[in-house]
Amino acid sequence: MRKMKIRYFFIMLLLFCFSGYGIVRSQNRPVNISTSGMEYSRNTLIIFYDGDAGPELLMKAIKSFGAGIIYQYRTLNGVAISIPKGKTLEESIRFFKKVKGVIAVNKDYISHLDTNQ
Repeated sequence: MRKMKIRYFFIMLLLFCFSGYGIVRSQNRPVNISTSGMEYSRNTLIIFYDGDAGPELLMKAIKSFGAGIIYQYRTLNGVAISIPKGKTLEESIRFFKKVKGVIAVNKDYISHLDTNQ
């Protein structure tokens, strides 16, 4: 269990460090601002899965939900997905959290590197 917590911490740290990918990818996507003041994409989720379990169940769930894969993080055991039209972000988060082997389901937060935006 401790090993999984450490792995999850490093995954989140790497995702934060490489958030520039999210900035470029999300510029033409609808954006919401959460109560914390952080911007996030309204139709994108970042999902991390247990590497020992593999991505098979998650991939089946993505297909059955009607979502699309934007990017598959091979070294981070995660995927960025676009949620289908007619589904809400909250509904999608609840669905994917129930998939066996899923460690975390996150909104695609947007981090601005300069303060002019």
